[in-house]
Amino acid sequence: MAEVDAIYVIDGTVEFVDGDQMVIVDENNTRTIVENRAWRYAIEAGFNATINDRVQLSGFYDEGVFEAISLDNITRNITVRIREDSGRPLWAGGGER
Repeated sequence: MAEVDAIYVIDGTVEFVDGDQMVIVDENNTRTIVENRAWRYAIEAGFNATINDRVQLSGFYDEGVFEAISLDNITRNITVRIREDSGRPLWAGGGER
């Protein structure tokens, strides 16, 4: 399991989204990707977004990769938690919702 040293917040807009991933670009043109099981879980939990939606991600870095804890679509007023603050994935079962 990942060790969470600090929680970061990324504000940006959706540049690309499909069933496999969501790409967010921030004001510095830095791209952050939510994909794989985290993205599938977010979709299953009711998260959705379209290109140019304003979003905010909170999460941590694990070996240089951003791992989302929660996704907030500001444009559509949708928030979904996908991990505990400890980094434990909610899809692992037995965690908070």
